[in-house]
Amino acid sequence: MDAVYLKYFLQRIHNAFIHLAPIYLFFLYLSIPKLYDTIGLFPLLFFFISSIITIGAGYYINDFFDGEFDAHSRNKVSIEKLSSFFRQILLLILFATSLFSWMLTNAPLVATLLFSIQWILLILYSLPPIRLKNRGLLGYFCDAHYSSIIPFFITLTFTNFHINTILVVLIYMLLLVKGVRNIWLHQIEDRRIDKLANQQNYVNSFPLQHTFFYLNKIIIPFEFSLLLIISIATFNTFPLLLFSLFIFMLTFLIEHTCWFFYRFPKRNFTKMFLYTLNDFYEDYIPYVGIISLQISAFYKTLFLCLHAVLFWKKTKRIPQKLLLCFERLFTLKYI
Repeated sequence: MDAVYLKYFLQRIHNAFIHLAPIYLFFLYLSIPKLYDTIGLFPLLFFFISSIITIGAGYYINDFFDGEFDAHSRNKVSIEKLSSFFRQILLLILFATSLFSWMLTNAPLVATLLFSIQWILLILYSLPPIRLKNRGLLGYFCDAHYSSIIPFFITLTFTNFHINTILVVLIYMLLLVKGVRNIWLHQIEDRRIDKLANQQNYVNSFPLQHTFFYLNKIIIPFEFSLLLIISIATFNTFPLLLFSLFIFMLTFLIEHTCWFFYRFPKRNFTKMFLYTLNDFYEDYIPYVGIISLQISAFYKTLFLCLHAVLFWKKTKRIPQKLLLCFERLFTLKYI
């Protein structure tokens, strides 16, 4: 057994949990009072456990079938260092634990079907010879669904959270665009490694400037527009969502420009907005859900504290950025 790989694998699960969980916690937090009265605490706990294990299984399955490619890269920790027997046992343990935890949630049939589809897509994404990750747009479509869209609908059906059809379509589009943006950013980071491994994808097939152009001119503006429309459409129910988006964008502009936006070097715009919306999803949205809960101040404070502890690295960025903005406003300093 290779301790280096296991440490790397656990770190990947942790990172995935930090980046993917917050947007689904929004709906989970809002549904906790109703779920606690109807299904109890333990099914909620097992739903949470199953979600984390499934995220980890997705990364492991990708490593499982990419081991030969990763072994040729000096910058990646390869699963090939583990014995074949241990690799298969670990995959079986992850699948069995995820399935067993899910069975204890007493989830409705629709949520269970979505859970099954998620596992099928996780496998088809990396499994040779199908290997959807190498199938261009189909691979992006698959990645966005198993990592963002299906987990959202699983949470929605598990919590029995009712929202109108138009809003569901808007959120679907938002998560699809978000998923494509994030897989492109991942491929940009792994561009050199993928070329060495002879793995073909959109980022490797065209000059990098083209990818940045489409990200900055089409994908990110469209994603932000969808987020803004959703925030306005839900203003009567969740006014804090639009307010938090306004505060986030205001602090972002002050942090980077201190009002001197027209003096910002154009070359910095290429990479300035690539991860910006991820910060909003991860830092702000879960707190919007908790603060919007119709429960006593004591339990609301308790949930706020628990979330702050679980996502401490994300939580501390909010006051840090606010303090930085005040400093730049009063000193008129900018990047």
